[in-house]
Amino acid sequence: MSSTIMTALLPPANSSLLRTLTPTEPHYPFYHPTGASILPFMTDKVTSLLVPIVAYWVFSLIWHAIDCAELPFFEKYRIHESEEVLARNRATVGEVIKAVVIQQVVQTALGMVWLESEEEILKREVWRDHTSDMKGLAGVLGSGLQVLLGEKTALAAARLLGGEKVTGWVYWWGVPLLQMGFAFFIIDTWQYFLHRLFHTVPFLYRHFHSVHHRLYVPYAFGALYNHPIEGLLLDSLGAVLAHSAAGMTVRQSIVLFGISTIKTVDDHCGYNIWWDPFQAVFGNNTEYHDLHHQSWGIKKNFSQPFFTKWDEILGTRMSAEQAAKMYARRAAAKAEALAHALEEKVEESVVQVEEKVIKPVLEVGHDVVAAIKGDIVEQHDQESEEESGRGTPVEEIDSGVELEEIKTRDRESVVGKTTGLQITPNGGQGVQTRSRARRT
Repeated sequence: MSSTIMTALLPPANSSLLRTLTPTEPHYPFYHPTGASILPFMTDKVTSLLVPIVAYWVFSLIWHAIDCAELPFFEKYRIHESEEVLARNRATVGEVIKAVVIQQVVQTALGMVWLESEEEILKREVWRDHTSDMKGLAGVLGSGLQVLLGEKTALAAARLLGGEKVTGWVYWWGVPLLQMGFAFFIIDTWQYFLHRLFHTVPFLYRHFHSVHHRLYVPYAFGALYNHPIEGLLLDSLGAVLAHSAAGMTVRQSIVLFGISTIKTVDDHCGYNIWWDPFQAVFGNNTEYHDLHHQSWGIKKNFSQPFFTKWDEILGTRMSAEQAAKMYARRAAAKAEALAHALEEKVEESVVQVEEKVIKPVLEVGHDVVAAIKGDIVEQHDQESEEESGRGTPVEEIDSGVELEEIKTRDRESVVGKTTGLQITPNGGQGVQTRSRARRT
């Protein structure tokens, strides 16, 4: 159909150029067997449905074996330690396997319904007249070369490039590669916008997409751990839409479904390996998608599984350097908040200690001091009373002069007892001294 449209739009190629470019035989490439199916014991339709399942478990279990073996060669490429898988992931291995199997059953059922019947596939794809198709393609190529180079130059260029070999290469390799690239674009576009929608609409995230994000630390066979409805919409339906939109055959779908499945497993393998073909060719790789599974990147890197262009165009791309800076900022903010909380806790503890310990101790100390002081005062009063009993009783003190006289008499009395002399007042004009009689 596409060659017919192009032929109608372009001026016809001259006969010499058309003869040069038109193949007389299909010249099948190695990947196109002439039999009814690629595998003699299985139809191409069944093969296209089984390949993604087999590829998923074979490649994910290879990565799982590498992870469990902890080989030194691979350990240097590991993104997360094994302990993190157990500590941070909120889904058990059993739950993951169950969800993956359910999704694969659903995608197989969808493929059985979506793809044509075995008879239609044989008629439209296997037994088709490829030579006639290449003749139509030769007309399109000839017309295009004439428009670009002119008749004489176009004819010379066609002969220089091999004539009908150019048409054969475009038919068997160029067009399928363009179809594959377009299918990649459809899958990326479908998954980017639907994936982003699952993140931006709270209901969709809470009830569907949050299941996949229970794996904070992704691993290979958890790549398709999804809610069944999300798995159907995001992965399975996107793949069959891309296959149909690109006009691919069932045999091409085997390649498309196989590559997209292996790529998805590789994105979740947990190892950042520069020489891994999928990670080397595609910028949307393990490291890129792992950032999306972390708390600081959950609103970034929606693109999957092949390219990152939609993230770049719409401003949702996060590089490893940006993630490191954001992580450092969050860590610093967390440390500051922790220090502030600790400071508040210390202040609160100090207040509690002051209220519950220091204040009661001070109160007890004050009571003890008061009691001791009271005892001292009481003892002093008793001594004063005793001392007063041995001296001249004071019945009444009417003035400061009388008080002074009493104090003086008391002192003289004390001195007399101490020296053995009796000192008595004599009207203030002298004293009379009398020796104490010795007792015999």
